[in-house]
Amino acid sequence: MQRKFENVREATGRVFAKTFAGLANLVYKRTILILTVTFASAAAVTLWNMAHLSSRLVAEGALQGTALYGESVKELRLFYRSQIVERVKGRGAIPIPATFSIEFGKHISEQIPVPSRR
Repeated sequence: MQRKFENVREATGRVFAKTFAGLANLVYKRTILILTVTFASAAAVTLWNMAHLSSRLVAEGALQGTALYGESVKELRLFYRSQIVERVKGRGAIPIPATFSIEFGKHISEQIPVPSRR
């Protein structure tokens, strides 16, 4: 039984040795092809990753801009109700659009922080 086990182990060792020698010979003969395929694969994966990251960045920027725009509209309505409607009730004077824009710009800069840019 012991002898049979040793024969199997020797046969397995020969198979591995032949396989390794064959692979080493293939790599030696086809080095440029293997390097070219490896480089092309790495370049394809890198380009795919960059495209994926770019599309995610565009989508997140659009969502952030939409959220900021929604907050601005909400603040405009609140500001108009609290400042302009109260003025009209009290004095009857409506501010000119330039004055309204300046006052709203000051108000919005205090209420909604500007997202930091990298």
